[in-house]
Amino acid sequence: MTFPKAYSGVRKIFVSELLQILGGFLAALTAIFAVTGFTPLVAAGGAIGIAALVLEVVAFILQMVGLAQGGKDADQFMIAFWIIVISIVLNILIPILNQYVPNLGVVISVLEAVAGAASVFAILYTIFGVVNLANKLGDNDMAYNGRRLAWLVVILYATGVVIKLIPSFIPDPTKVVTTVIGVIAIVAAVIEVICYVLTLIYLGRAVKMLKK
Repeated sequence: MTFPKAYSGVRKIFVSELLQILGGFLAALTAIFAVTGFTPLVAAGGAIGIAALVLEVVAFILQMVGLAQGGKDADQFMIAFWIIVISIVLNILIPILNQYVPNLGVVISVLEAVAGAASVFAILYTIFGVVNLANKLGDNDMAYNGRRLAWLVVILYATGVVIKLIPSFIPDPTKVVTTVIGVIAIVAAVIEVICYVLTLIYLGRAVKMLKK
């Protein structure tokens, strides 16, 4: 095993991505149960919601530890680590500024955009870290697939952003338009899931590559 630290780190990141997908599914299930208004389902949804939250916390810890470990063999992982730290700081700072500092509309919008893009850049640098290791190991297929995946993630993210912006251009939506907006939101969510799944598959292959 040429890069044991990277292997251990990427394996943790892989599990983290898997838990994030599972947590997202449970969170969606909680929302569906809540909409039904049926008491047993609402109660079950509350328990599932707690499980989803626990999974998200565990996934986050695994991701950060994995990136820190992987960063000892490839700098890109540490860049992803610090991008996530910056994202957390921004997500804490934005509501504070909204609450206590008036007339910062443009600044808040910029900070929100940066915080939103940070998660994508973290994914990209995680992929770039694997590509870097693949190049060192002479695995041209993994390096090529990683670069292709990075472009695909960017395209899917940009598409998702555009889709989410569409409703803001409709000031007074009718019932039909509201339905369309709902469908658009679902499409955006599906695109986000696709990004997670594709990254998960690539990380799984990266674990196998680094295990050799």
